[in-house]
Amino acid sequence: MKEGRAYEKEGYRYSFDMLGEAAYTAHDAKRYAQSYRDALTAIAAAHPKDGRSIFERPSISVKLSALHPRYEWIKHERVMTELLPLVVALGEQAKANDLALTIDAEESDRHDLMLDFFEAVGEAGALKGWNGLGLAVQAYQKRALPTLTWLTDLARRQQRRIPVRLVKGAYWDTEIKRGQEQGLIDYPVFTRKAATDTSYIACARIMLAAQDAIYPQFATHNAHTVAAIDTLAGNRTDFEYQRLHGMGEALHDLYRDIRKGVGTRIYAPVGSHEDLLAYLVRRLLENGANTSFVNRLADDEAPVDDIIADPVTSLSKEAPLRNPRIPLPADLLPGRKNSAGFVWADPAKSEPMIAAMKTSLETLPTAGPIVSGKETGKNLHDVFDPSDRSRLIGKVAEVTEADVSNALDAACRAQDDWDALKGNARRRYTGTRRQSFRGQQRASYGAGRARGRKDPAKRAR
Repeated sequence: MKEGRAYEKEGYRYSFDMLGEAAYTAHDAKRYAQSYRDALTAIAAAHPKDGRSIFERPSISVKLSALHPRYEWIKHERVMTELLPLVVALGEQAKANDLALTIDAEESDRHDLMLDFFEAVGEAGALKGWNGLGLAVQAYQKRALPTLTWLTDLARRQQRRIPVRLVKGAYWDTEIKRGQEQGLIDYPVFTRKAATDTSYIACARIMLAAQDAIYPQFATHNAHTVAAIDTLAGNRTDFEYQRLHGMGEALHDLYRDIRKGVGTRIYAPVGSHEDLLAYLVRRLLENGANTSFVNRLADDEAPVDDIIADPVTSLSKEAPLRNPRIPLPADLLPGRKNSAGFVWADPAKSEPMIAAMKTSLETLPTAGPIVSGKETGKNLHDVFDPSDRSRLIGKVAEVTEADVSNALDAACRAQDDWDALKGNARRRYTGTRRQSFRGQQRASYGAGRARGRKDPAKRAR
């Protein structure tokens, strides 16, 4: 706390991040929700209203997956029903105390849900037109530029200025691995660090150009990125930089001495040791990577010219632009194609599927036993969705003892007919490949039996 007060005397701003990983139970979600309410109360007590702009006041960062155990696209309606009132209430508490609230970005499969949710929060009664509701955007996502264009339009429609925290991104390893596991057509993130840095600068241009709609918040520890933004901003000071607590201190202190008027906000994690561990692991992966500016700066043997190289120039020298050491998910496996997955979080794919499923349920299907090619079921009864016992999904007729007896009789009669056909005639039904496979099975089984006769121990096994 003493360190925080010292920073505040020097003019630093704060964004408090109440640490909490994705909630797996309603109990965890309630615990995290209470921690946010308590944090807002504590921040308000330590920072009473002082007449400063909302952009200069302290803020709190909210992780939506910590507040709902099913924060995912397929549960869109449930999230809007259950989570929205909670976050709106947190926003109202923050607004009443002149504190800002930023929704943190997470994995890419939650991106579309996050945007829908953010729009809904901004349209909630007491929060309409409030400039304190912000969003984090990840530059390593290939959707970063379209996202900023959408946010600019949203801000103008909602008649407010949105604080946008632009970050490089902290889930890169997860995004790559999930893309491979799911067999995606492509990765949702860039596969070269220079591409992410280039995207960051392009995003900065968009944000600075939308002066009426976006309040830019540039989170970075990269000296080249800071210099590039300073050049793009010109004489403007209506934006801020952000850094993690304990990182980038020398860079941001130096910049504040050189350039007066531009604020720096410290992103400060708050939580217990068990909550802090997962956060620290992500930061170590992010800043400990070989391509990280922070990591390379600590390497005495790394050439300075390489460390501060222009990412646009560096990227233009790469051929291909995609990192060839990271194959597409389809090409991941040697000798064969990887199976293609279906991503429910992609509305372009999931919404047509869901619509088709709903259409198919308009005419309830029926099911029942078929014996010798004839439907024999009677006395249909209703079948309900196991996940929603009130939703009727079809009707089914159970098999009777007579059906079972008739099926067994038919199978016995068919066996005699099948034996009478002999091998050549059977081939017309089974196919030569299957016949060959069955022959190999018999040969293998016969060899195994022969080995078993020679070795009593194997026969015993």
